[in-house]
Formats: sequence, structure tokens, C-alpha cells
Amino acid sequence: MTLPSQEPDGSRPSAQDRARAIGASAVQKFVEEPYNCAEGVVAAFSEARGEPPRTLTALASPFGGGVGSLGHMCGALAGGLIVLGRRAGELGLARSVTRGLVQELHRGFEATFGTTACRELTAHDCEAAGGAPYDVRSCARYLAHVAEKTSELMDRAERTTSCF
Repeated sequence: MTLPSQEPDGSRPSAQDRARAIGASAVQKFVEEPYNCAEGVVAAFSEARGEPPRTLTALASPFGGGVGSLGHMCGALAGGLIVLGRRAGELGLARSVTRGLVQELHRGFEATFGTTACRELTAHDCEAAGGAPYDVRSCARYLAHVAEKTSELMDRAERTTSCF
């Protein structure tokens, strides 16, 4: 699913529309394709950049199921952090700016869902189940949220750096 760089009328999609499309792509990759939660987020962003979806999924692979299916930090959130780090590096953002973006994504997730722990979010003992089956119905909203918020944070960072 390559995301359109422009609308049928030739205009560029809004930042909000791009964020939603990336969120939908992340969910689709997790629910319908062989991606774990972290990989789904990373693959959706790779694809949105015009890269093959699997460009960076190996980096995200260990984070599925809350870090190796241990139920720790949500894999979708980890995927968003990987994407933020990549883009921050490309933009040459100061470490303190990158840290602020990471904290905003993490704290926003925790404020929205009450925790960042996979086992608490899903009420699923990932380790006991050998990492599967994930509850795609509950996890889909986490992937969408992370992808959309990550896209918004990246857009804001890009606007800020282009002002200088």
C-alpha cells in the first residue's frame, strides 16, 4: 500500500490526512500481513517514504509483543520511537529536541491509554502464550494512535527546522 503523494485533483494531502493514512497502513500491516506491532508501524512509514516496507523492520522486530513478547513497552510505541529517531537524525535535530519528541510521544500514549505496558494494554500474557496470538482488535488502536502521533510530531519537527 503506497501512500499517495497527492490527491486526485493534484493537491497534496493534508498532514492530518497523511497521518491517518499512515495509521491505517500500520494497522493493515499488523492485522493482514506478517508484521508484528512494532514492524507494522515502521513498515508503514518506510512505505510512505516510497521505500520497500521491509527497509527497517529488522530493527523493530525485537520489540513486538512488548519487547520480545515479554509484555513490556507496547511494540507499536517502540516502532514509533524508531521512526522518530530515524527522522530526527536525518533532520540533524539536537539530542535534547529528539528527547523532547520521544517524551511527548511516550507521555501522550500513556496519558491516552493509562499505561505503555503491552500486557496491561492487551490483558494478554504474551510470554506464556509464546507471543501469540495477539489481540489484533485491541492492538489496532494503539498502532493507529502511534502512527498518527508520530507523523504529527515529525511534521512539526520538519516545519520547525525549515524555519531556520
